Amino acid sequence: MSLHKFDWGDRTKWPFAGPDHVFLAEAISTVGKHLSGAAWTGNELRSLYRDPPIINLPFFFEESGRYAREYAALLLKERKSAIVDPEQMTESDWTLALGAFADWRAERDRVTESIATANAFLRERCSSGEIVAAVKHEYSGNFSPIPKERWNREKALIWLRTGQIEVGEAFPSALGNSREVSHLFFEKAGLAKFAVPKKHESPGEFRYVPPYMRLMFAVIDKLGIAADNQPKSAEIRAELLALGGQNGLPEISDTLAKSTATLMREVEAKAGATWYHSQKRKDA
Repeated sequence: MSLHKFDWGDRTKWPFAGPDHVFLAEAISTVGKHLSGAAWTGNELRSLYRDPPIINLPFFFEESGRYAREYAALLLKERKSAIVDPEQMTESDWTLALGAFADWRAERDRVTESIATANAFLRERCSSGEIVAAVKHEYSGNFSPIPKERWNREKALIWLRTGQIEVGEAFPSALGNSREVSHLFFEKAGLAKFAVPKKHESPGEFRYVPPYMRLMFAVIDKLGIAADNQPKSAEIRAELLALGGQNGLPEISDTLAKSTATLMREVEAKAGATWYHSQKRKDA
């Protein structure tokens, strides 16, 4: 049997994973961000799995045919925000399109390498049992964890490239392997340690937090600083000085504490109490 198609770049069209699992695309995004940091843009899956160009652009404008010019016009629109009629394309337009095509290929090479690295990471962690993959049974809707030993097979790389697996490949049977096909899912619990936090709640989860940022996090936690809770700069400054030098946090000078306190408040909060109370009235 075959499964419904999905759009790698659109999470609203990913297979439903329930409360305890994520689809492969989400797992790739999680470990990709973990491995690449800021270099991971979040558009990698959409970029790699979109339909590839059916032609390469010839170097010389005179050698370009109608289909090449149509694709060149599409590249100019997507990558250069330039609207060009393929039938009216000039040699300078073509030169610009060649540059866009070179950029596209370089980006595709980067994305291909990033996703291959993420897939290799997933396979390694699944084979050790640190991350657990699973199949979802069509009729029951239940998930079954894939034994870690199955990830030692080379066919595991195909599962990661397609996002699908035959259940019989995960659970071989002497009576004949099941031909039921499942999307590939992963338990959230195993992936959690590789997720980059979206806010400061646990600084230790970041790959690296500089000393003064640890001090800032400590003050944020102590004062409960939030968008709707903006202490005065003087109060933040006092806490920076009070906590500095304690529990492994760095000492901070009064001058630096004053500047840091300003950076730790909302930009609009420089208007002081008037701004804060106007925000409270809006929320009321």
